[in-house]
Amino acid sequence: MNIFNKLRLTGQILLYSVFIALIPLLVLFFIATQQYRESVLSLITNELEEKSFLVGHSIDRFFTQRVTDIKILSQADVLESDDIDKLVQYLTEITKESEYLVDIDVVDKDGIFIASSGEQNEKGKSIQEIFPLLVPLFNDTLKANQGDVFVSNAFYMDTGLGIGILTPITDDSNTKVIKVLIIEVNLKIVKKIVEDFDSRIIGEKYVYLVDNDGKVIITADPKIKPLDAFPDLKVNPKLLDNFENQGEVGNVVYTDHTGTLVMAGFADMAEFGVNKALDWSIIAVAPVDVITESVDVLTYYLLVSTVIIIVIVLIISFLVAKMITRPINKVSALARVISSTGDLNLKFEKINRKDEIGELSNSFQELINRLKDLLIQTNQIAEGDFNIVIESKGEKDDLTFALQKMAKALQVSRDDLFDSKKYVDRIINYMLDTIIVISPNGKIQTVNPALSNILGYSEEELLDQSIGMIIASSSSSSSSSSSSSSSSSSSSSSSQMSFHDKQIEIIIEKGAIINENINFRTKSDNLVNMSVSGSPMYDEQENLISILFVARDMRETNRLMNELNESILELRQTQAQLVQSGKLNAVGELAAGVAHELNNPLSAVLTFSIMVKDECDAIPDNERTEFIENISDPLESIKKAAVRCKKITDNLLSFSRQSEGEMCEVFVQEIIENTLQLIGVQIRQKSINLEKDIAENLPSINGNSSQLQQVFTNIILNAVQATHEQGSLKIIATVKNTMCVISIADSGEGIPQENMSKLFDPFFTTKSIGEGTGLGLSIVHGILKEHNGKVEVESTLGKGTTFIISIPLFISKSRFSES
Repeated sequence: MNIFNKLRLTGQILLYSVFIALIPLLVLFFIATQQYRESVLSLITNELEEKSFLVGHSIDRFFTQRVTDIKILSQADVLESDDIDKLVQYLTEITKESEYLVDIDVVDKDGIFIASSGEQNEKGKSIQEIFPLLVPLFNDTLKANQGDVFVSNAFYMDTGLGIGILTPITDDSNTKVIKVLIIEVNLKIVKKIVEDFDSRIIGEKYVYLVDNDGKVIITADPKIKPLDAFPDLKVNPKLLDNFENQGEVGNVVYTDHTGTLVMAGFADMAEFGVNKALDWSIIAVAPVDVITESVDVLTYYLLVSTVIIIVIVLIISFLVAKMITRPINKVSALARVISSTGDLNLKFEKINRKDEIGELSNSFQELINRLKDLLIQTNQIAEGDFNIVIESKGEKDDLTFALQKMAKALQVSRDDLFDSKKYVDRIINYMLDTIIVISPNGKIQTVNPALSNILGYSEEELLDQSIGMIIASSSSSSSSSSSSSSSSSSSSSSSQMSFHDKQIEIIIEKGAIINENINFRTKSDNLVNMSVSGSPMYDEQENLISILFVARDMRETNRLMNELNESILELRQTQAQLVQSGKLNAVGELAAGVAHELNNPLSAVLTFSIMVKDECDAIPDNERTEFIENISDPLESIKKAAVRCKKITDNLLSFSRQSEGEMCEVFVQEIIENTLQLIGVQIRQKSINLEKDIAENLPSINGNSSQLQQVFTNIILNAVQATHEQGSLKIIATVKNTMCVISIADSGEGIPQENMSKLFDPFFTTKSIGEGTGLGLSIVHGILKEHNGKVEVESTLGKGTTFIISIPLFISKSRFSES
């Protein structure tokens, strides 16, 4: 559109005219050619489909008549006779009367030729020898009824391509097949029908009679022999899919094997015989370029006509445009002269026309006169005479009134601007955060009172000073505040270089710095840590003019952070004490069981020790050797019982000892076994059926053995306490992906739904006062979280509860580096 507006009026009129004429012509041209093309293609398509249907119908009628003739022929009484001469005479007469019959043979049930029309050169031979392709049909015919007809596919006979038709010959009761009649039919009539149709096809293409296997039966195409593959199947293997439906008639456009775009009309023929043979298709192929040749001719003439009309429209439009633009050009030329010289006294040649161009000429003359009056009045206003009235129509048209109105508007704008500046200055002055604006070379341009209050400098002392004066060196510390003036000056220079060169470069490169910790130096040479954010300011030409920094005093924040860290440390120590308390609580619950567990092996030790002592005292010296040999078994029992006691006490001591929290490679099955050894008495006291399903070769995990034993102890103790006598407890350990998954399921009462979300809350317990602290599951959750694991709970009231623990597998340093 911008290019169009840059054209002269003559060019615009020409373009408008061409556009207005061209669009309808192009639409008409497109519609006419398209409709004509569609009409031609529709006409040819219908003709190809209709002719294909008629040809297919003619061939169907031929085969229908032949099948009917053969049914009648098979019912002749002479065929049931054993008189061979009569048979031969009858068959020969029938063959001579029909031009489509090549030969007629009578075959017995064993497949041996009995008689034939004409010469008896096939007599005595088997059907396997003469017509091996007809053997399957012959076997089907022996099982058929009178009047059933079986038709073969096309094959070569002595006289050329033909088909075989078989029908049974029955006895007088018409129930038993005694012979088979074989009629050889040539396809000369079918070929003539196809050739007649082929002569009426457009272009140098042909008609093809094709079977369902894509073999050409008949065609006038000299390059294709009978039973050759249809050539277009090489480039379009799915072409025959169009002929799947019985009796289908239609058309298809495709590129044939020669690369020519063709249209094919097709018709699917009927099936014949009990075996549904001869399901052939007639395909008539015509080149599309020959079909549309007349369309191309019409398109050419329409195109030439369109061009001629456009040329005529251009000539007429050019003449009309000249008539319109000639007076306009005169007005335009005078306007350009007045614009360049400012001379309003030039004479204007009046255009005597009654149309819009005449009105334009008169209006331009009035404009010149009006400009003369305005110029006179403007000169008087410039001399201070504001009482000049532009048009004497009232006070509102007084020039002084207009100027006064403009002055008042300017005064209001100035006042608003001044108020806005005071408001912004008030915001800056009352901000708690400091504001610093520096020039690109590091000179301080603006500061707010917050900075002066923190650093002890007045605003006048800071303006036009280097930013390095208030920025401490990155290597400076609080101990450097007592350094000499020379070292302070060196530090200031160093900090100016560091801040100005580094931070400003980062701001320009990244667009900003955010929350960077920088030490500022006060007037008394103390350090103040501030969090600084900065961004550049550019003018309209994208030139850097200033850099704005906002700094926040971090002293109070740092103090609060230190207090927070101390609180966190105390919280962690409290958490460790709670964990140890949970262990001791579990040890208290296990104490009775461990005592009972130790009682049995200690009783064995005592019994066997007394027995050994009594035996030793009663044995004479000469029998001590034999006694020592017999006492080895009791001593072994004492050893085993003592080892068992030591293992139980070691396990209990290891569990109760406060863990240092170190992670290492541990094995889940060992931890579970140690836990069960401590809790075994409680399980046996309630006659709980314990099932363990721990996967073989279970990989190790990364964890703290003592902490994980506390996890299993807390969960299994809870499960034992929740399970009734003779209940069940099942522990399963397996691997899923990169996690070791341990499930602990009991057959207790289950957990109410309203308590599920509070299970791992500290001090939450459903036990009576004095029976539990409510820390067990909270400690479990905390330990597993430190192990990057998790615990899940599934519970059903009246059926039991399952705790599912997932812990990451152990990855050695070498495996970790490889991964």
